[in-house]
Amino acid sequence: MSRKTNFIKVLVGTNIKKNRELQGVTQEQLAEIIGINATALSDIERGKTYPLPENLEKIANALKIPCELLFVNSVIDPKTVEKDFVQRIEYLKNDAEKFTILYNYLKVLTSSECHD
Repeated sequence: MSRKTNFIKVLVGTNIKKNRELQGVTQEQLAEIIGINATALSDIERGKTYPLPENLEKIANALKIPCELLFVNSVIDPKTVEKDFVQRIEYLKNDAEKFTILYNYLKVLTSSECHD
């Protein structure tokens, strides 16, 4: 696995953890909400594994944030969410490999029920 693939896993996991903590939710609580065990969630948050698309959807819904923002911003500020999202995408577009990894993962997400 390439360093850039690991970067995306760590980014997603870090964003999940920071947003979970910001909302005062424990790993055990979030794991129960999304229907996985706390060890699996810990592995996701530490960037050891990717969440399945359906679990990413459940995580985003539980944290009340759009799925896509877990890939581009570590703490979601509702007042600047659109500006932050655009800035992060512009940053990723400058690195073709990172952008391709993100694009392919988001393509899987949009084929799931993440936006319903």
